[in-house]
Amino acid sequence: MTGIWFNHEDICVRSKKHEDLTILHEAGYTDAYILIKGMDDDIRNTPIERKRVLYLFETLKKMGLRTHGVFICSNDRAYCKQYPDRADMTIFGNKSAYRISHTDPFYLSYLKESIISAAREFPMDGVQLDFMRYGIITNGWSGKEEEIYAQNGTDVPMLKEKILRLYDSRKEDYNIKSLLDACQNGDSQLMAFSDARRSIIRNFVRSVTDEIRTKLPDKEISIAMMPEGLWPERYSTALLHYGQTYEDLQPYADHLFAMAYAGSYNVKSDWVGEIGKQAQKRIPRIVMGLECTEPRSSSDISTDLSEISGLNHAGVCFFRYGRMIIGVTDGRDTLLYNSYPGTVRKLELYSGEKKTDMECRFEEASYMRIPGKFDRIRAFGSFKDISGRDYDGEFCVVADVNGTNS
Repeated sequence: MTGIWFNHEDICVRSKKHEDLTILHEAGYTDAYILIKGMDDDIRNTPIERKRVLYLFETLKKMGLRTHGVFICSNDRAYCKQYPDRADMTIFGNKSAYRISHTDPFYLSYLKESIISAAREFPMDGVQLDFMRYGIITNGWSGKEEEIYAQNGTDVPMLKEKILRLYDSRKEDYNIKSLLDACQNGDSQLMAFSDARRSIIRNFVRSVTDEIRTKLPDKEISIAMMPEGLWPERYSTALLHYGQTYEDLQPYADHLFAMAYAGSYNVKSDWVGEIGKQAQKRIPRIVMGLECTEPRSSSDISTDLSEISGLNHAGVCFFRYGRMIIGVTDGRDTLLYNSYPGTVRKLELYSGEKKTDMECRFEEASYMRIPGKFDRIRAFGSFKDISGRDYDGEFCVVADVNGTNS
């Protein structure tokens, strides 16, 4: 399986329609993961985005790709705005503006209905659950959750006092390294707390996936996972912050996706390999999620793939369309497609020791055919993202990914 993610931002920032997506089929992509319910809202509440997402599903399906709807589960700004009393409770007793409560039965019903109705509206082969976790240790302090923590053996007043004592008002953050270290060393109180949070997330996931299995029995279920659960040095982050482990959620999904985003964690590709090796030891047939956004380069992606080659994974999924130059060898030529919302002004083409500079004007949603085959391609240009930020530098080139399955 070779997958690619699409999301809200990719839809919103387009200066023109991306209609010709045949490059994905030609480049060997087999699966597309398309965001339906984002961090802020369900895209179906915005008619133009609803129409665009339907186009993506229908077009990619006709090309032979399997299509999956992606649902952000634990964030929903629109829901929290409409029902502020139901939102997540922070350790300070404040209601979140965007995080939902995992013990809110009304939100659970809303999420299930969102998934079921979307599957009936869009031609999807699968459902992917994303952000199925707590965000940070300071989320999840409603009366119901505190009751669950206490029932599991947590001294709730003592733990709350300890966390608040570690609050660094100068940084507006929690310097909880001491708690993470203690959890890593098996502190009984912290383990009781993390076990309780894990049970809340596990029950939430079970309820959602049971609904999908019952009403959409032909749909594949996948869950996008944070990498800390496969990162021994950071495992306590998965426990205390997220309440999410791979072993907990594996029974409820056909595939787990390890989001091994080296750029986001400011680490090298060997870290991606280590995450893959941990997965191979513990989780059968995992999908490796690789980060392809700028300023990561074609060399970074190639090295990521090299690090996980030979491992028993179910495939790879690239994050994401809209931040990739997609390339494929086509006969004696190289065919490139620019999915960025901007312009490529320069290419560097490498064949062995030879480097060729090529000035160009390679626009958004367009193709470029270059005579010859190359070991590596670098692209440079500029674009403006949805937040209005100007970027000028190297774009990420992902070429010839067909055959990335083990």
